Amino acid sequence: MVDLNSTIFIQMIGFLLLLIILNVILYKPILSIIENRKKKIQGFIDESELLRSQSALKEKEYNEKLSEAEFKAKKEYNESLINAMKEKDAKIAEENLKTRKIIDSYKKEVASALDKESESSKKYSLEISDAIYTQVVGERG
Repeated sequence: MVDLNSTIFIQMIGFLLLLIILNVILYKPILSIIENRKKKIQGFIDESELLRSQSALKEKEYNEKLSEAEFKAKKEYNESLINAMKEKDAKIAEENLKTRKIIDSYKKEVASALDKESESSKKYSLEISDAIYTQVVGERG
């Protein structure tokens, strides 16, 4: 059978001393190291969450600015296009006016030349008719 003598108490005291020493030397430092690692990991997780939220906010701001810039660019493009069309229409109207003036000037020159030629041909036809009359009838009298 099992004999309960003083060695069992010494072994129990030795075991308890070993537990106390191991607790102080190993267990508590390991627990504190594990706790420190947990705290560091939680700090990294918190920092990454903060950075993620900041990056989402920056991305949102970027997209808003990009959208605003696109809107501005389209607006300026449309304004430039409208101004260019107005300028084109003004130049076309100006050139049309110049062309009309030139055409009117040529019409006047042609009308003047026609009047001169008509007058000249009237004089010439009168001279010819007078010459024919004198040859056919004789002297005018």
